[in-house]
Amino acid sequence: MGHRTRYLVFFELCFVGLWCLAAFLFALYSFMSDEGPLTRLLALVQVALTVVTLLVTHVTLRTVFRRDSSVTSSGIARSGAFRAVPWVVLSLAVAHLLLIWSASDPFREFAWGYSLSTLAYVLALALGWHYFTHLMLARAGDDPPSANDANDTET
Repeated sequence: MGHRTRYLVFFELCFVGLWCLAAFLFALYSFMSDEGPLTRLLALVQVALTVVTLLVTHVTLRTVFRRDSSVTSSGIARSGAFRAVPWVVLSLAVAHLLLIWSASDPFREFAWGYSLSTLAYVLALALGWHYFTHLMLARAGDDPPSANDANDTET
């Protein structure tokens, strides 16, 4: 597995992490507001989905950057953790929309403004980069590890 593969996956998971951070901060803000028990419950659900998303991200990164890894690029594209990334990101987006829906009018206006000006772009970037990375990894084929990869494991 080459450096390009590692960088593609690393940058994708950075964008997913940015999405998680923005959603997590919004959920904390929602939890601390006086919006009622349903909003607090949905904020906790959003925080839990953020943790699940970060766990899936961690498993994917661990697979890619393991020193003795003999996983190919297409193997990463077929892995369960990598294929789960868009599903957990989309479930986090649904939880975010439900959280906005449960809020009262003044808070909902702020939430829609924040979501449309910030979160929508970060979500599109994370999902778009995942799709691009998946295409690049699937096209890479099952080439055996290169000599550079063997040198990387020795350092």
